[in-house]
Amino acid sequence: MTCPHGICYGLKWLLRQEGPRDHVDMLKSLAVLPNIIVCDIANMIVAHGRNRDLDVFGPNEGRVAEATRENIEKAESGELRVDWPWYPNGVHGQVDPFDSLRRVSCVRQLGGKMNLETAEQITF
Repeated sequence: MTCPHGICYGLKWLLRQEGPRDHVDMLKSLAVLPNIIVCDIANMIVAHGRNRDLDVFGPNEGRVAEATRENIEKAESGELRVDWPWYPNGVHGQVDPFDSLRRVSCVRQLGGKMNLETAEQITF
């Protein structure tokens, strides 16, 4: 687990294939939870976290916007832009259409500024 500055906050060796349990274990071990978590299995992490009493993915269950038909259509067409003024400076293939609201590209400050493949390889 790293921050945008490259500082490593957590490390976990996998004894089996990666799964949501690994991410939730890491999150539960932190004294302070991060504001943003970027990963390729967000829907599974939210569900597993909820099952393990880690209900911190509100108000939109890990999505960057409310799950409305309008927001889903905008996200799927690449037109949804969410502003996170508190943040200082995405990925297709979801099964559930609501998951299009979990794309990093929907946030103006993150869209095009993160290499998700690199972030996933660095994040343990």
